[in-house]
Amino acid sequence: LARVASKSSETASPTRVGTELDLGLLQVEPPKGRRGEALAPSATKRYAKSADDLRRTNGGYSSGAPRNRAKLIPRIVHQTFKSRGTLTEKDKAMMQTWRAQNPEWEIRFYDDEDCTRFVQEHFPDYYDAYAALVKKVERSDFFRYLVILKHGGVYADIDTECRKPLDDMIDAKDTLIVGWENEFESDAKAYSR
Repeated sequence: LARVASKSSETASPTRVGTELDLGLLQVEPPKGRRGEALAPSATKRYAKSADDLRRTNGGYSSGAPRNRAKLIPRIVHQTFKSRGTLTEKDKAMMQTWRAQNPEWEIRFYDDEDCTRFVQEHFPDYYDAYAALVKKVERSDFFRYLVILKHGGVYADIDTECRKPLDDMIDAKDTLIVGWENEFESDAKAYSR
């Protein structure tokens, strides 16, 4: 996990951002050149901005979630899957690890229909861009950014296991934590989906 904090830290890494997200970072149309370049791990530094820059350019969007127990990241875990009826026993077991490790956190589950309704209701200006994405996984990725922008919290893939309480990993001053999967040989393969 890459820990992200406010600009006040003198040792801020290039990936540190504030509590507000810039929708300009979301690439609906692939950039020129290699598809997904903006989202690839090696390109992260080029797209990270300071908290002040984000506050000026985010168009007024910020998480509407209340601050919880002196932590800046609300205690909400968001998870998505195509349909509630198609969850396997393994999926359910993985989801349960998030509940077991984080009993004081709210767990929210969204299927594809929930995601579509959410975008229509909370981000109508972005619905056409969302609906235009060809692959469901791309719509799911777009939804993740929007749900975190609206409610704050943590997004966890349905097939991930929580082995440690989130409260042990999130510091009070953290505003964004990003995890990178390290299973791809190159950035091109990382965005091959």
